[in-house]
Amino acid sequence: VLREVQRLLAELAPGRPAGARLIGSGGPPLSGYQELALALKRHLESAGHALVELLDLSTLMRGSERPTGDAPAGADWRTDEAGAWIVGLLGRIKSGEPAYVETLPPGVPEDFAPHLPLYLSPQSVVLAFAEMPFAPPLMGLFDLTVLLETSPQETTRRIYEIDEQSFDGKFTEQYLSHEGRAYQRYLEAHAVRTRVTLRVDAN
Repeated sequence: VLREVQRLLAELAPGRPAGARLIGSGGPPLSGYQELALALKRHLESAGHALVELLDLSTLMRGSERPTGDAPAGADWRTDEAGAWIVGLLGRIKSGEPAYVETLPPGVPEDFAPHLPLYLSPQSVVLAFAEMPFAPPLMGLFDLTVLLETSPQETTRRIYEIDEQSFDGKFTEQYLSHEGRAYQRYLEAHAVRTRVTLRVDAN
């Protein structure tokens, strides 16, 4: 997967206007999208990319454990201000402008503060990750996207830390009636499986 992302990233270069390259990764809880982003950072740096930045969007986005009623739980932000701010910031670096942030604007959750001070260069490769990032308007900013996929049964087993011998189907039913329902709704509402660049079996 790391080599394939590197290859696809290289193919973006010819004729592409100056600006940051944005790579998104996401997947259900405990599917490993955070670990993938970190491994990809190391891989791209070893391949000669000087500026590779990790950007954890989980603190800005709702995620399946914080769904909003029956609305599609796509790129729902914890606050409208957070969504507008990060989408605007990523849009600027992609268009060729640098971005430097010392303090968070009003309405952006303080959970994002560990990222500060944040400097993103137009020459950067930015690896942004969250559970459910592949919905408008964020999806439209990514140059490459990687969806990690685990079955509802495996996701449930990991969440509840149950070994395979002790696993009971009632736990999967419980997951699918709550967090899993929100996640499946997100996948379907935004046709995520057909729109991402790469799908990875993370079982």
